[in-house]
Amino acid sequence: MLPLAEGMRNFWLPKLHHVKGATTESFASWITRGDFVFSSINSSTTFTIKILSTRAGLAALAHDCNKMAAASFETFLEISDSNILPKSCAWISLTTYYGAFYAAHAILRLCGTICFQVDAPQRQALEKVADLFGILPVNGIENGFYVGTFDGLSGEIAFAKTNAGSSGSHNVMWKIFNNELKRFSVELLSSSTLHSKSANFLTSISNSLCQNGTGGGWLSAMRNDVNYKLSHGAWFPYKGLSRKKKDLLSIAAKWKGDPMAIKLEYPKDPLSQQVATSAALAALCKLIVLDMLHTGDPKIFHAYGSASLLKLVKII
Repeated sequence: MLPLAEGMRNFWLPKLHHVKGATTESFASWITRGDFVFSSINSSTTFTIKILSTRAGLAALAHDCNKMAAASFETFLEISDSNILPKSCAWISLTTYYGAFYAAHAILRLCGTICFQVDAPQRQALEKVADLFGILPVNGIENGFYVGTFDGLSGEIAFAKTNAGSSGSHNVMWKIFNNELKRFSVELLSSSTLHSKSANFLTSISNSLCQNGTGGGWLSAMRNDVNYKLSHGAWFPYKGLSRKKKDLLSIAAKWKGDPMAIKLEYPKDPLSQQVATSAALAALCKLIVLDMLHTGDPKIFHAYGSASLLKLVKII
């Protein structure tokens, strides 16, 4: 297995790779079911829960990991190679963005960080449990986009509401993901010089995500430019576009291989860099999934989801 895969094992959520079989319950459904107690409630937007059934809680998180990883792989697999408009690059840009978006969510969850929308069903379940213990805040629990940190050893998940209401959930997720990439890189470098190349690769992805002062949200900014502003020459008449569709298709296809073999820097060519960065994230997600598959039980949850998809299309 590649050194990067070995390095990333340091960040797997403990015990997640012990989850076996096909999973059926999402994390949102698990929260709604109320299979937890509160360790603490600091406010309507910051609280810590403790799972009652470790097996069920981890299985729900595994379910989301599988769905997100499979969505990333399927998104890349469905990129159209039609040559009717050989300069048309908009949908390659947008499709690879969403492939990267799903991959980032999967990687975060595999490593114990959950970006999670609390809507009415989840809020009501949280409030019901808090009220049972007489610790429900006066204003209740707020709806919104939360980030949760899962401690696999204690079985606790610490939640805090993000500022997604003002800056958008995509942008917030990317900034959280970028912070995790930077943490991974620092910890790998401090653990062993053998991980230096892997750490540098993660730093290179972080640098790409932080372009133009976006603080980690550059891919989201590019998505907005192409999708809403119709910029970067990605749409007809392709003004100023230096690359053709076949070039971006070639870059996107690299997600099937070694993530560290993907060139990430394309000066003055933001579309190519966006597609390359997106492909690298899908490849990194695939690397972690396959490493878990090969080092865990043959019946690990990946075998019934994302890895099953890769096998179906003969990537593994």
